[in-house]
Amino acid sequence: MATIFRIVSVPLILFLTACTISLAPPGDKAFVAELNQANQQTLTLFSALEGGGARDSYSKYSKRYDEVIGAFGALETKARARPVPALGQKLITKIARRGRVAEICAAKGDDATGCVFATPDIIVEIIEDLTKLRELHQKGSLKPAVAGALKGDYVISIQQVLVLETALLRE
Repeated sequence: MATIFRIVSVPLILFLTACTISLAPPGDKAFVAELNQANQQTLTLFSALEGGGARDSYSKYSKRYDEVIGAFGALETKARARPVPALGQKLITKIARRGRVAEICAAKGDDATGCVFATPDIIVEIIEDLTKLRELHQKGSLKPAVAGALKGDYVISIQQVLVLETALLRE
């Protein structure tokens, strides 16, 4: 009986270790390059706004706001267009119904892929922060502390996306 178990289990283990199930879309070098470019433009904008932003200086920055918000909008669209592999989707859905994972995934809504492939949702948060920065600048109420806090939020979000996307390149 033990011999039969070894005969069946060893090839099965070798087969299973050779197989991989991708839970997230494959990495995209062009996407990461565009992400890095948008990040550079955004950090340059934040650097220019370290002292805050008065209403009369907004027109000087308007085009830059449009460029970075538009760049992240295009990146969000591209990220959402990358399909999660079908087998990975089924596995994610099953995992998302269990214990603590179910609680975490419930916060993401009905789509369990948001638990594994968070890039589009994080980019939406980036767009919201940049839009808030622009609106405060337009009103003339962009204080240095607020600009710094929004930059801190941005840096956390962009680091999360860059880590996720560069990890997908290594698969």
